[in-house]
This record gives sequence, C-alpha cells and structure tokens, in this order.
Amino acid sequence: MPITEISRQVRDQIVAQVERAGWEVQLRKDGRDRYVKVLMFVSRRTGDTLYIPRQGMSVDGGGMPKYFRVVIHPDAAQPDCLDSENGITQARNRKTGSEYFASSNYQAFPVREGADEPAGICYDARDLEALGRLLDCLSERKSHATAETEPAATAQASESSGMPITDPQAHIPAQVVQRAESRTSTLATRPEGVLKSGLVIDSPHIERILEGEKIWEMRSSRTATRGWIALIRKGSGTVVGVTRIVDVLGPLSLDERLAALDKHRIDEAQLRSGEVEKWVYAWVLEEAQPLPRPVAYQHRSGAVIWVTLDEPVIEAICAQVKGLQPGNGVNTFIPNAGFKFPEASEIDADT
Repeated sequence: MPITEISRQVRDQIVAQVERAGWEVQLRKDGRDRYVKVLMFVSRRTGDTLYIPRQGMSVDGGGMPKYFRVVIHPDAAQPDCLDSENGITQARNRKTGSEYFASSNYQAFPVREGADEPAGICYDARDLEALGRLLDCLSERKSHATAETEPAATAQASESSGMPITDPQAHIPAQVVQRAESRTSTLATRPEGVLKSGLVIDSPHIERILEGEKIWEMRSSRTATRGWIALIRKGSGTVVGVTRIVDVLGPLSLDERLAALDKHRIDEAQLRSGEVEKWVYAWVLEEAQPLPRPVAYQHRSGAVIWVTLDEPVIEAICAQVKGLQPGNGVNTFIPNAGFKFPEASEIDADT
C-alpha cells in the first residue's frame, strides 16, 4: 500500500522552514498539531494563514513528499512568487480546472459562491529549498487587510521625501522605465546582508558580471530573491564572487532587449537569432565583487540554478569580502561598522 502521509521528521523540517520565514505553527493545548490532515501556520507579521497538507500526496519510503503544497487565502495570492525555474508553480484543481482547492480544514478561508467548503489557492514547491523561497516571498507581502491603503501611503511617503518610488538605471528602455514607475512597491524584504544561496552562471557571463560590465542577468522567469547572493562559475565547483539582486524587470520585448545591450551584454546577433528568446526577464545586479580566492562548495544533486551554501562556505566568503562578517546564525551576513546597505525604500521590487 503506497505511503500518503509525511513522516514526523519531514513534518519537523517543514515547521522549521516555515517558522524561519516568520510563520508560527498552530497547535492544540496538548501540543499536537491543530489538524490531522494539514499543518496550519499564521504569519507573525500580517496575521495571514496558510496550510500545508500532510496527507494525500505521493510520499517516498522516508516520508518525503514529491512536492510540498502551500494553500493560501485567495486575497493573499501573489503571482510574482511563481518561479518555475526554481521549482515554484501554480497548482490546478484536476476536478474543477480552477486554481481553488476546497477543504473543511481551511477554516480561515472564505467559502466561494456555490461551494460547501472554504477554499484557498495553492502553490507547489518541488523541494524544501523551493519551499523556503516561496515562504520568503509570501512573507514579504502586506496583509490583505491593509493592502488597499498601500498605494496611497506609498505615494504620500514619496511626496514627503522628494524621492521617486523607483530609480531606474540610466539608458533602460523607456517602455521598461514606464512599466517600473507604474508599479507600487510592496517591498518588505528579508534583511539586507543575508546570504544563503549561490547562483550558477556560465562563462563568459559570470566574468562580465564580476568585471562590472554586465548588470542584467537574463533569465526565463522572475525570482523572488533579493539581496546578497554568491556567484558560482558553472562547472567549477567554486564560488568566485558575490553580488546583490535588487530588482527584476520584464518580460522584455526583443526591442527592449536590443536597446539594453550595454546592460546584459548578450550579442545582438544571438538575440535576433532566437537562440535566447526565452530570456525575457532581467535580474538587476549591483555591487558585484570577485573573491580573491575562489571558495569550494558541495554541489548537491539536482541543483541547476540555485545552490544552498553551507555555513563553512559562507564564513570563507565573508572572510574575503570587505565590510562583511559571518552572523551568529547559519548562512547570514552582518554588516561591519562603516558598511551601509541600502534602505528597503531605495529598492523597487516585484515581490
């Protein structure tokens, strides 16, 4: 008989990952989980609720599911959290064909018209690392109870400070600037200075980033990640530098990409050939720095785009980057005195 319930060990891993992102697991007075079939969490910051089913999916012999499903309030849905390259996708209800999933367990969610049970919208994360990224993204939103007042408050703050909501880089195509300026920033980022992952980039692109010539890393999807990341040269098994992701622009048309050759450094002929036509999102990078001595890391099986770095690797990177030092927790940077990270208000983001 196939296993359809996660193990206690996996349950504890899920809880640790969710609580790290600022959500608190809901328990009964006797210390047991609130529900048998789902884990329930409440955001410490916004009061939003999410559920993660612990039964009903395909599970391997160790009690690890093939994917993690996260069910959120319909008003808290964030399409920008979808990141298929990094294993975060939208789930679809096979019975109804919609994005809504109903269950009597989802008591914090509304009952849709014509339905008998409360329903939420689901995201699927392919592994624990993708789950962590999704939760970080969901944690950055404002409470849906205050979302309607956000644009006005943001505009008022911009007027009083005399600073625009966005500050696009020079020479960015006019269409992209207009698109960026039309967005209202809902940034409530994880603390700047946190580094826990490395991005795998092939040559010669990674060398151009480290030389300061390339400030747009072109990808086929958005990313929810903001802040410091390590740069990994593909196939080398080493971290060769660090940079910050400060924004994501796109999807960009061919004309917009052709007008920004000095940003992404992809050859015009290659763009026109259609060879890289899926690279329509620009991950905007700042403060790229090469490491004097590359740092070896353990490349986990299946890691193609992102690699979660171990604490000794983080410490070895910190030792080489001026103004940064290891934090007390795992995989964290803490700025030294005199080193200033930008304020969240200085960055306009999609997440």
